[in-house]
Amino acid sequence: MVPDIDEDKMKYFPFLNRTGQKTKDIFYMYPYAYEPIPIRIPGYAGKGANCMFFGKEKDKFHMALYW
Repeated sequence: MVPDIDEDKMKYFPFLNRTGQKTKDIFYMYPYAYEPIPIRIPGYAGKGANCMFFGKEKDKFHMALYW
C-alpha cells in the first residue's frame, strides 16, 4: 500500500513535483538544482525562507539547504 502525499509537507520541498496523489508519484525537479528557491513557511508570520537543492540524477546522495 502506498501512502497519499501530504500537501502540507510538500510546501517545504519546492524541488519536488508529482504526477499523481501517491508518494510513489513524487519526483525531483533536477533543473532547479543549485538555484535558490524562495518558499513560504506556513504559520511563520508571513515570512519565508530560501531553499537550495543539491544533486543530480546520477548522484546517490541529495541534500537541501534552507536559510
